[in-house]
Amino acid sequence: MIQIGIIGGGAGGLMTAMHLKNKMADFCQVTLFEASERLGGKVRTKRFETAPAVYEAGVAEIYDYSHIGPDPLKELITKVCGLKITPIDGAAIAMDGVFLRNLDDVSAKYGEVTAEAIRNFYVQCANLMSPLEYYEGASKVDNHHPWLNVTAQKILESRISDTKAREIIRVMSRSDIASELHLTNGLNALKNFLMDVENYIKIYSIDGGIEHFIEKISAHLNFEWVTEPGF
Repeated sequence: MIQIGIIGGGAGGLMTAMHLKNKMADFCQVTLFEASERLGGKVRTKRFETAPAVYEAGVAEIYDYSHIGPDPLKELITKVCGLKITPIDGAAIAMDGVFLRNLDDVSAKYGEVTAEAIRNFYVQCANLMSPLEYYEGASKVDNHHPWLNVTAQKILESRISDTKAREIIRVMSRSDIASELHLTNGLNALKNFLMDVENYIKIYSIDGGIEHFIEKISAHLNFEWVTEPGF
């Protein structure tokens, strides 16, 4: 019997344990080591104290790739765990006192020139990476990609002449990139810019909270996990 240790009880560690159970249950014994006293990692659903509603205090949404190819996480959530999901849209941003939900809102607030600059930039992005390459992680072309060795900030400055359009793209991509544009390369930014382009990615949430997934998969596994505070 092979002894296997998994470091971290977040969604990734739990999915690893699930795959091992499904494929090697008779050949290995799995122990999961988690530094905190709970499973779930960055997945944390909480309830408002003043309203009868839940909110995501950690992971806000789940990526959906099923329109391009196999999506093991979605299969696990919907079929194995039997959870219901709801498609959501994360393209809206707040700027200058208004909500911008789409390019029509951009055009109404800042003019068609700004909206067209954003539209043209997304066309450039799509020409540099197809939906299939996006789905596969673009690993075959990463080392030779023209945006690899240039900062995302330089990309925006060189590709978008309209100042307001650059600002809107920066704000829209900030939460996805999770860094300032001058601190990441253009290729990483490209993969996040394309999240706002149709056919590249969809997003959804789990009805009642994403932490239901952690509860379901933990119960399904029914395996040993060890709390190691100093790990």
